[in-house]
Amino acid sequence: MKKLSLKIISGIAAVLTALYACFVAPVGVSAEKYSASTDFMAGKYGIFLHYLSSMQLGGSAPLSSWNELVNSFDTDAFAKSADEVGASWVCITLTQSDGLYCIPMPELENMIGGSKLSTDRDLVLDLYNSLEPYGIKLMLYWIPGATTGNTAVAKALGAERRVSGELAGGQSNSDYMLNWTVVKNQSSLMSAVSERYGDKISGWWIDGCYDSTGFNERVAEQEAAALKSGNKNAVVAFNNGTKADDCRFEVEDYSAGEICHPNSIAETDIFDYSAEGRWTELGYQKHFLTFLGSNWGTGGTIYDTEELVKHCYENILSKGAALTLDVRVSGDGTIEADQYAQLVRLNEYVSSMPEITLDNIVDNRSGSAGAESDTSESSENTEPSQTENITDVSVKNESPGNGSVLRTVIIIAEAAVLAAGMVLITVMLIKRKRAERK
Repeated sequence: MKKLSLKIISGIAAVLTALYACFVAPVGVSAEKYSASTDFMAGKYGIFLHYLSSMQLGGSAPLSSWNELVNSFDTDAFAKSADEVGASWVCITLTQSDGLYCIPMPELENMIGGSKLSTDRDLVLDLYNSLEPYGIKLMLYWIPGATTGNTAVAKALGAERRVSGELAGGQSNSDYMLNWTVVKNQSSLMSAVSERYGDKISGWWIDGCYDSTGFNERVAEQEAAALKSGNKNAVVAFNNGTKADDCRFEVEDYSAGEICHPNSIAETDIFDYSAEGRWTELGYQKHFLTFLGSNWGTGGTIYDTEELVKHCYENILSKGAALTLDVRVSGDGTIEADQYAQLVRLNEYVSSMPEITLDNIVDNRSGSAGAESDTSESSENTEPSQTENITDVSVKNESPGNGSVLRTVIIIAEAAVLAAGMVLITVMLIKRKRAERK
């Protein structure tokens, strides 16, 4: 009986320890403020590719057509063009609402029962191999949860219901609510992809990280850890739409920086945006992201070229901020002609001006006051159950620092409850043993 009791106690302890590790223990990842990991972005610009089947082929394209299109992408020719326009990095979409990937995704396909929704070609790997000789970094776009256009994928990830209401700035939203099952499953996919590419990926830009879907600091921690599992030096940003111009979470390295969305804010002009220096108010790399066309992934130009290049150099790049410009590419990876010409002119202008270096950009860090400033939008870090909707947890306007304190208190309290449970079970077993002896 003594051995049996010890085995029972040990088993209970093991289960409680596992539960603590899975659902209570902190992820333990954070970004360093004023971090050198973003040096490659300071005072530089890159280009963004909305390379999606829905944008390239229109509507719900069959996988066969998507496969054929991705196979036609000439990564060597594109890399040459990226170098000619002066890009320091390229960010490309892995997938978006349609759920079709431009890389093999066996992990996700196994999750949904083997149905194919990814290409045979690994466009990311080929793109890296073509960009690397030019010294151009590769960054990836992803989303934090279930895609809206593929019900099978959404169900496989654990999504249960969609958001109702409006997003920041009036953007319409039909995204699925995040729950912890979705977050855990998506994080496992993020880890698999991150570890597949390792240090080939220099950064991540995660879209759709909205308060209304339940994205909060705990989710950010979980997914940032997954995204950095293959390269701890990769930089991460979580986009909350156009209403946030600073990082909301301690695990971010640079501001997502989405600006000029025609459906979200009145100021649709890049000239309304300037940087005071390299760093955001909270101490992260300042970054702006916008499009050269009339919207994301569209062709043509809406800005006077000379006015644009002067503004980008004088008010953004020379200050030390980073800039990413979305361009339209054809299926084979050719940058739309007018946008290519505008970017070439930007490169010429920047090259003709005093070189922007880490030594001469505006280092506007504000010391301890700036490093410890409160954020205006941060969510409580309480982790929900596996199926509980994350937005069922109340949202408070707390700084990341205060969120960390709150999270620590919660962890201590939950650990104490687990410990008390173990003691109670042990006492009950001892009493039972004594009763049996009598």
